[in-house]
Amino acid sequence: MTARENSRRRRAPFREPRIRVLIVCGGAVTEPGYFEGLKRAARNPAVRICVKKKALDPASLVEYAAALR
Repeated sequence: MTARENSRRRRAPFREPRIRVLIVCGGAVTEPGYFEGLKRAARNPAVRICVKKKALDPASLVEYAAALR
């Protein structure tokens, strides 16, 4: 028997927790498409990317992003 088979304790986790990234953009088509394309190109399972779009002025967009956070 190996040490692992003989041990009754659980092993320590080996993956880092998933990183969450929230992207909020003011454009309706161009910016969300750009970020979705980057998300597909990277395909990193350790990072979760959420793209939200809202047509607002910059100050209101920041408030919207803070509320989503």
